[in-house]
Amino acid sequence: MPGVNFELAGGLIIVPVFVNKRGPFYFALDTGASNTILARELAEELGVRGVIRAQGLGAGGSLDVRLGVVEELRIGSFELRDLTVGITDLSALKEALGRRIDGIIGYDVLKDAVVVIDYRAQRLDIKRPRGP
Repeated sequence: MPGVNFELAGGLIIVPVFVNKRGPFYFALDTGASNTILARELAEELGVRGVIRAQGLGAGGSLDVRLGVVEELRIGSFELRDLTVGITDLSALKEALGRRIDGIIGYDVLKDAVVVIDYRAQRLDIKRPRGP
């Protein structure tokens, strides 16, 4: 199966992601998250500025989020351009999982894609559907 290898951490799929042609960075796949999120540290490293302040809702309650735009986000061969992302503190998630987490892939990335998860082989493939 084409795609990328993933790890499991705390029941979450962790995938390597390239942002603005840099990486890999490690993002949790969260189908319950409305938007894709960058950790503040990663946004600073990449020069992604949060220009609009917003309130987000996570498993732990309300989050202070700033909205910014990444030029490119790529998982394997699946690529999105000019994606609006939330930027927030993910230190609680990092602590809970006991590993590096640079972001969260949300519904906004997955909604128009075909996602195949092979848990046995720990492979994830994301692609655009064929036809209309």
